[in-house]
Amino acid sequence: VLSLTGLLLYLPANFAPLLTFNILGAATSSSLFQSTLSMFDQGEYLVGILVVLTGLICL
Repeated sequence: VLSLTGLLLYLPANFAPLLTFNILGAATSSSLFQSTLSMFDQGEYLVGILVVLTGLICL
């Protein structure tokens, strides 16, 4: 039962907002998936790959 629950909550947990910043009234939130895409966009390929391997792929 717990394994099935873990599988059902795996995707929503990765796409839910992980961090929320509120700076001078402007709120910004980011999920683990969005953070990984940002790392690839900024050229941080090694860090992005490590985040994918440890956070998104490993159960």
